[in-house]
Amino acid sequence: MEDGWRYSELRGLVVWGRASLVTDATVIDRVQALIDTKYAGRSWSRAEVPTEWARQRATESRSYVEIEPEHVASWDNTKLVAARSGDGLCN
Repeated sequence: MEDGWRYSELRGLVVWGRASLVTDATVIDRVQALIDTKYAGRSWSRAEVPTEWARQRATESRSYVEIEPEHVASWDNTKLVAARSGDGLCN
């Protein structure tokens, strides 16, 4: 996963591990409720997108994958820029 366009704003995360398909309906419902809460009011409306696209999205199935992390790496280039500005991060 990454964010940013220019080198000075790039930040990201890589997770290596064992993945497994989540099949427990209780866990799936709990995760979906959290996603629905996070994105409430921010999703597209049918009037804003082409009809065929909306139809396809409505019929898609979803899968949930759990990752048991074995190694994690991350980076945040915004800290490099801040350090050059004299905030003492690299001193």
